[in-house]
Amino acid sequence: IGKGVQPDLPVAALKADKSNGDAPLKVTFDGSGSAAGKGATLAQYRWEFGDGESASGKAVEHTFTQGLYVVILRVEDENGQKASAQTGISVEADCGC
Repeated sequence: IGKGVQPDLPVAALKADKSNGDAPLKVTFDGSGSAAGKGATLAQYRWEFGDGESASGKAVEHTFTQGLYVVILRVEDENGQKASAQTGISVEADCGC
């Protein structure tokens, strides 16, 4: 039995303008480097910030309080194919220095 040809799958790619800092830390995330599978377009960008909050869109901003967070970008193309990428964010207490 031969193997079927697999379609190209989407690829999730994210960038954050910073990965650490003092609380409150506002971070801008960009998922525009993501790509859909062959012959498709991306239909959805879903962000999970690791603190119970989420957002949708190609580029988003989020403000973090003190802690360590794993931010996940999940993309889905028009054919229902999915991919994800993640990055870490580290936020220290503001010392008031």
